[in-house]
Amino acid sequence: MRCDQCSRRSFHKRRRSSRCLTHPSKIYKNPACPTFPQNSTMTSSVLFYYLLLAVVAADLNPRNRFPPFDTYQGRPLYLSHHDAASEYVTSQKVNAIPEKMESPSSIAVPKEEDVSENKEGRVERKQLKKLSAGQSSGGYNNSIKIDIKTSTCFGAGTDTRVSFWFNEMEFSAEKVIFNTDFPLLGPFDISGWADELGSGCVDHIEASDVQGNTATIEHSMKVMILKMNLIFPTEIASQWKPEYIMTRWQSSNSASYERPFLFDVDCNKGWIAHGDYYVVTSSGITSPAGVYRLMDTKDLSIHELLANYHYYTKV
Repeated sequence: MRCDQCSRRSFHKRRRSSRCLTHPSKIYKNPACPTFPQNSTMTSSVLFYYLLLAVVAADLNPRNRFPPFDTYQGRPLYLSHHDAASEYVTSQKVNAIPEKMESPSSIAVPKEEDVSENKEGRVERKQLKKLSAGQSSGGYNNSIKIDIKTSTCFGAGTDTRVSFWFNEMEFSAEKVIFNTDFPLLGPFDISGWADELGSGCVDHIEASDVQGNTATIEHSMKVMILKMNLIFPTEIASQWKPEYIMTRWQSSNSASYERPFLFDVDCNKGWIAHGDYYVVTSSGITSPAGVYRLMDTKDLSIHELLANYHYYTKV
């Protein structure tokens, strides 16, 4: 390309336009270059669009949307990866790695001698008893540990079988309603006729193959559901008063969640009777839990219980 005044060739052949070095005020179009506007830049609206896109993409990250929490105090789980040889972490600082779905064959099961002891109902009398309980193998590699201490109030022990579940529940217009959007944990059973659940005794339940995940476990364990069932038709119905029930759920990757249920020390409050279902709420580690009897629920299955509203009374 040449200047029409001095016929000098421009040295900027690849640019959209060229200037003569002798006559710089003269600008000549280069037909071989793209036809973008001169000195084109991104407008503020385009920059705002890309910034908004980055913010939306970050918000859609499921880890950011569902932060797991450690305990009833609302402390978040620590997120970090570790191998199998890493140091075991405590419930105050744990790794919240999503659980892997394991095959049923890899699920940890109770020892054979423990199962036989449960079937026979004959275990050695001691202050701390270890029982196996839980759901049938379903592909979950989580576990739960429940420590139960029976009150020392007169007649607090029982010979009846007690079943436990965990789920989320709300109070609504003098009724309770369960939230079935989150996994139901349970049943976990313990029988009082083989010297368990005696007055002042501490009993222990361990179960593997338990549902739940780190993102929703605080909802699944919001309340505890209890029901006392007679083992024999001729058994005399009795009542039971716990002092505390401590629960600890743990995933296959050592992410754990703990929730305590403390009962009122008043011997006139917090008794569980045969028949209807009961729900127990957790108020933390400094105040007693609320114990509520769900009226006219003794003939319902656990799934029928969760699917309906129920009147309640505090005990």
